[in-house]
Amino acid sequence: MEGSSVKQIIELPSERFEEFIENQNKILGALENLKMVPRPEFLTASEFMFQAKIGRWKFDQLRDQNRIKVIRRGKKLYVPESEVNRYFLEEDE
Repeated sequence: MEGSSVKQIIELPSERFEEFIENQNKILGALENLKMVPRPEFLTASEFMFQAKIGRWKFDQLRDQNRIKVIRRGKKLYVPESEVNRYFLEEDE
């Protein structure tokens, strides 16, 4: 029968599910590093903070000092993806 599919439900302990999600994120990160998956042009503020490994206080400080470019759309803040590299290069100086 063409077009038919079988749906399955798999139960996992929460620890195993968290491990599965973590491994999926590692795979996606590796593919992004290999340029196999296109990186987003803009990051949300939380995505930028995660990649730069900084907290909200430091993010707000950098934004207030105009050390990172931030775009505001309504209540959301977006940061160009290129700002991650610029942040690390600037910190070394």
